[in-house]
Amino acid sequence: MYVNPIKNNFAKLARIAAVGTTAATLTLAGTVPPSLAAPAPSCVVVRSQARKSLTVQNQCRTQQRVKLIIAFGRDSACKVINPNGIVRFTWTFGNFDRLERC
Repeated sequence: MYVNPIKNNFAKLARIAAVGTTAATLTLAGTVPPSLAAPAPSCVVVRSQARKSLTVQNQCRTQQRVKLIIAFGRDSACKVINPNGIVRFTWTFGNFDRLERC
């Protein structure tokens, strides 16, 4: 008599665990650890930096896609910079950490 309720409860727990594991895997798959993110090339340079503002110039021969990494704040969106182009980044919270490819 007690075998079926225990078996049914175990099956439910197994399904719940499988759904939770799948959700956690999908969530983590969308993030890139900082150790794997590529830094911006050396030909993408910071021209000026003021409080919560940064001007970046692309001195590369090709178009570059970069984003601003903010410590203790929200990272910028990816921006395309044409050769010899200049882009200005601004942010509200946190501090400039680095530029990365995107």
